[in-house]
Amino acid sequence: MKRITSMMAVLALVGCGGAPVDFKHGVPSQEMVNVAMPEKKTAPSQDISQVQQGLQNEPSGSVGLTRLAVGLVNGTTVWILGTLKAVTDTPATSIKGNVAVWGPYTPQLSPTTWKLTVTRSGNRNFSYVLEGKLKSQDDTAYQAVLSGTHTASVDAAGRGVPGYGKGDFLIDWKALASVGGDQTRKSGSAEVTYGHELTDAATTVDVDFNEIPATGGTATETVASYHYKASPTGGEFSYATDLNAHWWDPQNPVMQHWTIKSRWTAAGAGRADAILTGGDLKAPATQNECWDDDFLSQYLYKSYDTSGGWGSASACTFADAQYAQ
Repeated sequence: MKRITSMMAVLALVGCGGAPVDFKHGVPSQEMVNVAMPEKKTAPSQDISQVQQGLQNEPSGSVGLTRLAVGLVNGTTVWILGTLKAVTDTPATSIKGNVAVWGPYTPQLSPTTWKLTVTRSGNRNFSYVLEGKLKSQDDTAYQAVLSGTHTASVDAAGRGVPGYGKGDFLIDWKALASVGGDQTRKSGSAEVTYGHELTDAATTVDVDFNEIPATGGTATETVASYHYKASPTGGEFSYATDLNAHWWDPQNPVMQHWTIKSRWTAAGAGRADAILTGGDLKAPATQNECWDDDFLSQYLYKSYDTSGGWGSASACTFADAQYAQ
């Protein structure tokens, strides 16, 4: 721990007193916000992310659910950060003082023209905005689709280290779709805060979704939040949103609040604790599941259906339940 602290102090001093970090390292990469879980080889026909809840010593349904949620977070950023990388992989169009501009840049066979502006404040602190427009439109049609701030990690020579840093950014899906970008989401936004500053330090990613379509019920908009933290010893991932637990019944549109928190060791063993509250529920409904290093369920308890559980809580790597907010 002292070694890590010392390294961070050295990096901070070098970043303040060394040469300015290159502008191309002033924006986040996909590696900085990638959410990952331990992997195990499974049978060729088995996809752990798609499994339904089985029985004791069968693949854990909570692991599959966590992987699906993790995939949603990664999918949120992969398209736009991939576009950002494609832009910065080309030479900057202009550099004037503390401002670098890329573009107009139109990828081959793309309907979109991009422009990226990166502003440096301090040797390793940056702000940026990625704008897009349909290539058939004039320059007054540019819209901001991604904007944020970034602090680059540096090595002992003060050079930017690709894949490491911290910052935050906002994705505007409506604007992105309107300029010919990612068409999978056409409304709402996502606010992402991330930190991955050293190879042996913890990685954190927090995502707040705003004005996305609700799951069931009569509401047309909702919010959802994700939190991820990982280190060499393990990790945790939590998800919270509003949904209709009776989505199949149009006569019961009441919304409830649902959260799940998953924790795991570096080897893979872990635990997930889910809770459903509010709406027409008279009492909170909870589900707790633990799995081994091979992601096989060893313990399951449902407060709303005790006949559907198995195993003993003593099999859990994490003894106590922890619920997300």
